[in-house]
Amino acid sequence: EDKDGVVYDCEVRTSDQKNLPRRMRYYQGMLDIAFFTAGADYNTMRKSYVIFICNFDPYGEGQYIYTFQNRCDQDPEILFGDDAVKVVVNTKGTKGEISPELKEAIIYLDREEVTGPYSKELDDAVNDLKSNEERGQEYMMLMTYGAEQKAAGKYIGKVELIRGWYEDKDD
Repeated sequence: EDKDGVVYDCEVRTSDQKNLPRRMRYYQGMLDIAFFTAGADYNTMRKSYVIFICNFDPYGEGQYIYTFQNRCDQDPEILFGDDAVKVVVNTKGTKGEISPELKEAIIYLDREEVTGPYSKELDDAVNDLKSNEERGQEYMMLMTYGAEQKAAGKYIGKVELIRGWYEDKDD
């Protein structure tokens, strides 16, 4: 979340499983659930970005960045206006206007190669995180917690499915 209340979900994709759009849709839904209170005015929903950093080019066009927003089929100039933006960063890209800092970051993410002051900052931050034992333990705890929550969600889903089956059977 940034200072303006915009929310972000950033993920790294290292294999092309041919499901990027639907995976991004899922993450968008999760952001909406996490940052919107039931019963609240829909106009209070925050602008959100789902960003996938891919070490492959999912669209084969060579762009550094692919940005998607919902548009009208009949007139692509009309944006749907739901403030949900999906961004795919292609670390193999060669086309498009991007800032020198973003280009450095993309190269660093792709090859861990320091090419300037910005990527040096990234490299220093990564090395600091790797060498900081306390942060490493925090990270592992978060990963474990996330895995436990996912397992609990699957269990609850199965229970709900069984409960629904029994309720339908009584009718």
